[in-house]
Amino acid sequence: MSSIIRRLPGIVAASLVSLLLLVFIVVPVGSVLIKSFDNSGPLPHWRLAAITREALDLLPEADRTTSIKRWVRESTLSERVKATAVAYELAGFEPTGTHLILSSTNRWPSIRR
Repeated sequence: MSSIIRRLPGIVAASLVSLLLLVFIVVPVGSVLIKSFDNSGPLPHWRLAAITREALDLLPEADRTTSIKRWVRESTLSERVKATAVAYELAGFEPTGTHLILSSTNRWPSIRR
């Protein structure tokens, strides 16, 4: 019994240090690690544009040109409209008050105010 009483201050101090380590080091680092794997929500348009630009810069010029032409040729109308809207957003234009008019002769949407 007397050995437990003698060790009690050490046990309390070790418990206190362990609690402080848990609260101020383990929990914040763990929450940052968990948040780094969180992929919920869409990628911001500016980040997607930067990633795409970096990836295209890694391609040789001939491959880049043929790939872009193929992607444009194979894109659907919905994808082209979304890409146009994102391009305007990246350029700093507000989409409010703007109407996309799809011409039957033109493959790309035209903007009318």
